[in-house]
Amino acid sequence: MVKKVKYLNFFVILLGLLIVFFRIFNSFNGLGWTNWEIVVVPGLTIVAIVVAIKEMLKKRFTPLLILLLFVAIAIFIPFEYIYGVIDYKIQKKARSLVVEKLNSGEYDSLLKSVKYPENGVKIDNTEGHVINLYSDSRLQLIFFFQTYNREKQNYCGILYISNEGFLKDRTVQSFLYREVDYKKLDNNWYWIKTYEDIGPGP
Repeated sequence: MVKKVKYLNFFVILLGLLIVFFRIFNSFNGLGWTNWEIVVVPGLTIVAIVVAIKEMLKKRFTPLLILLLFVAIAIFIPFEYIYGVIDYKIQKKARSLVVEKLNSGEYDSLLKSVKYPENGVKIDNTEGHVINLYSDSRLQLIFFFQTYNREKQNYCGILYISNEGFLKDRTVQSFLYREVDYKKLDNNWYWIKTYEDIGPGP
């Protein structure tokens, strides 16, 4: 019996680790869900819940507690933000070079060539980054995409804003074209998470 309980605990731990893995993978690869994740993650969760409840009915609560721990980790730890902070610190110097180029006017001709300047212009490879640029007489914005999968409706990344007083201005909303949550990383630098697609944009 003791051996069986150990195997069950190991099984629940394995399922819990898989759930957390898919959560982290999803954070790094985009905020949307792929078709196979939609099937696998709920499937693993259901299996783990069934096993934990069966054990709970036998007055063995360890599998349920293990499952709850992993589910709490998957739900409440902000993996996207943690990754964003680490990425910001590692890439700060390279991103500062992009800011210098924007301020020096290197992108002016490109910015003037776009049909809808309020949405900025996307550049797929600048100093190793995928970015979206915006500039007018009042404000310069650069959005550095955090994820490789940019076709998701929701995405996150690092925003440079030349004047922080405009952070809630309609100009920034039009530029990102999503409703956003943000956390300050440094002066003029913010981590951005978008959560609603309101039209064409980045």
